[in-house]
Amino acid sequence: MKRLVAACVTALALWAGSSQAIEKEGVQIPDKVTVGGTELELNGTALRQRMMMKAYVAALYVPKKSSSDKELIAQNVPMRMAMYVTFSLVPKGMVVSGWSNNVPVNTTPEELKGLEERLNKFYSFFTEMHQGDTVFIDYIPGKGTSVINNGKVVGTIEGDDFFDPLLKVWIGETPVDDDFKKGLIGG
Repeated sequence: MKRLVAACVTALALWAGSSQAIEKEGVQIPDKVTVGGTELELNGTALRQRMMMKAYVAALYVPKKSSSDKELIAQNVPMRMAMYVTFSLVPKGMVVSGWSNNVPVNTTPEELKGLEERLNKFYSFFTEMHQGDTVFIDYIPGKGTSVINNGKVVGTIEGDDFFDPLLKVWIGETPVDDDFKKGLIGG
């Protein structure tokens, strides 16, 4: 009997410590991921809607949760911006314009000048997206920002200065949507 109780307690402890998924808009989102050998936890989720369509569910992963946009942006730590596509078809032009229209409003003209060539390379990593597709934008300090489309690394942009302008599109002072930002920073 003691062995049975001990086994049950052990199993319960392992289960309680295991990673759990949350559900949003029918998408199962893990509460923990590993990027560059660092375990990240889910900071928040949000639904990105454009022109009345539910385009994708976003998830932001960080080493330590924070509800401060400024604190999250200031950190030079591994992070993941995840996009789980929920609409039947999101054209490449819509994906690229989402970034290209919003990066400039969240950066200074000087910052933007130093990013233009790398932003164009980043935009080239995207294709049309279909329901069920996943896109991860992973940042690893000293390595750069990688785009992973459905589990395949499409490309990496070097530079520790590249990820922040992307993150600011989601949670900066002028995010794509205020409710979207609130969801990602747990507000």
